[in-house]
Amino acid sequence: MTAAQSPSPVDRPVHHPWASRAELLAARAEAVPALERRLLSLRRVARQTALTLLFLFAGGFVGTAVDQRHHEPVVLVVVAAAGLAGVAAGVSVIRTERENRRWRRQLLGWAAAERAGRALPRGLLRPEHRSPFDAHGDADFVDVAEEARVAATVRTRSVRLVAHSVPAVVAVLAGVVGVLGIATEPLDVSRVVFGVFAGVLGIAGLVAVGAQGRYLYGLDRARARLAEDVARLPRASEIPEPPFAVRVLIPAALTVPFALLLIHRIASSG
Repeated sequence: MTAAQSPSPVDRPVHHPWASRAELLAARAEAVPALERRLLSLRRVARQTALTLLFLFAGGFVGTAVDQRHHEPVVLVVVAAAGLAGVAAGVSVIRTERENRRWRRQLLGWAAAERAGRALPRGLLRPEHRSPFDAHGDADFVDVAEEARVAATVRTRSVRLVAHSVPAVVAVLAGVVGVLGIATEPLDVSRVVFGVFAGVLGIAGLVAVGAQGRYLYGLDRARARLAEDVARLPRASEIPEPPFAVRVLIPAALTVPFALLLIHRIASSG
């Protein structure tokens, strides 16, 4: 994706020469929602998952066809088409993941830019763009601080963020299945070819899962730094503690089902 097509007008917001706090926060208010819509689009997730499965299907089809002793011309054409489709799907998956990594970097960059730019001149700051550090002298400081806390928490626990990991998890599981198929079953050409496709997919999935994990860690660190910095403000004592549901029940509702599913999978495989 070229710079003109990027959802963000600034590729590296931390290093951009901002003239004022108002300019920085206005640009962030424009860029961050656009980046999150593109990165966490369910249509994009479905497309990535479909391409991942297409790559795996192409590997299985090519392996099965190659294992046959007699090849009619039509079969060769179909095998070649399936192989090309698999390669095209793999290239598209890699390209999309590169875009995802770039957009994640930009999103974390905007959080860092906001923190680094708190000493900038205020400028003509619009009320809806204020952070707690811009509103600490305003009457609605508590409302602004609570909105910032909720927004930072939602970013780390969004259902769409969980869905965003589905293609990478599918790729890793496919890689595991392919490698186990080679390791535990008698070798033949079809299993070897499928295992190679699945292994490549699994490695790509591990790389994507690692990138997603670093992004989640970065989001959580940004949330924690925001909370720490707000706690140092003179009026921090006016901000009420978040409700029990926000602090405990919602995180538990998002994490416990996945933990139980993982335990069930481990127990079943044992």
